[in-house]
Amino acid sequence: GVEKFDSLKVKNINLDRPISVPEEMGTSIELHVECLEDKSGLQEVQVEIYSQESAYIEPHFSATFEINPKNLSLGGVNLERNTIKVLDIVPKTDLYGSILFQGNSFQCLDKIHELNFDDKRKEGECLFTAAFNSSALKFLANNKKFNNKFLTGDPFFIDSVLQSMQLIVSQDSCLPNYIEEIEL
Repeated sequence: GVEKFDSLKVKNINLDRPISVPEEMGTSIELHVECLEDKSGLQEVQVEIYSQESAYIEPHFSATFEINPKNLSLGGVNLERNTIKVLDIVPKTDLYGSILFQGNSFQCLDKIHELNFDDKRKEGECLFTAAFNSSALKFLANNKKFNNKFLTGDPFFIDSVLQSMQLIVSQDSCLPNYIEEIEL
C-alpha cells in the first residue's frame, strides 16, 4: 500500500445524511473501504461511512479518493490575487454557530477570499484560508494507535474544506449533499 503521498483528489462526494457527534460521548461509525488500482498504477479508494444513528443500514457519506492523481489543477485560480482580497466576514463570529454548526475542534476557516454561486447551473466555489488548529495534534497525542500521523492529512482541515461549501448555498434550502471534486 501507499504510505506517503503528495496529493489527494476526492470525487463524487455524497453527503446523504449528517452524522451527529455528541461531544460528551461521541458516536460509533462503520467504514466500508474498497481499494482499486488500474493498469497505470493509479490507486483509488472507495469509501462509505455508516453510523449507529441509522443502524448501519444506509451510508451517511461516500466518496472516491484518488491517491497521487496525475492531473491536479487549480482551475485557473490566481492564488496571489485571491489571497490579498479578504471579504468582510469573520468566521469565528459571523459563521460558526449561526451558519456552520461544527464544534471548536473543526473550526478551521480563517479568512474568506471569494464566494461565487451560479444559481442557474447550481455550481459555485468558495476560496478561503484555513488556519492550523491544534486539535489534530491533541488528537494524535491522545490516540497512540495512529502512530502520530493521519494517512490522508489533517481531518479537521479536510472537514473545513467540506464546510466551505455550506457558505455558497442558500441557508434556507439545505446543506450540500453532493460535491463533484476536491483536490487536496
